[in-house]
Amino acid sequence: MTRPQGKPEHIGGRLRKLREMAGLSARELDRLAERTEGHCNLIEVRPKANVGAATLADYARVLGVSLDWLVLGVGDPPRVEDVRAAVERARGGVQGTGTEG
Repeated sequence: MTRPQGKPEHIGGRLRKLREMAGLSARELDRLAERTEGHCNLIEVRPKANVGAATLADYARVLGVSLDWLVLGVGDPPRVEDVRAAVERARGGVQGTGTEG
């Protein structure tokens, strides 16, 4: 598979692009993925950050993309409506986890 043109070349850039497509703050994405606040931001600003596969899989799940696309940028780029629908599903499953504020 080839990398789609016009797409960020590192995980942090792809994560930010997806987050922005969904209209999420980094804090909200962390909450939906059940990750520590600030984790998403760290990945976005430090492309070489050491990030575990489980963490990336959680972000990919919330955003409705394959782990291959998030990590490697291979495959078809996600559509805005698909990303937003995945986030809405994630919101339905993570309400009231007690991790807020």
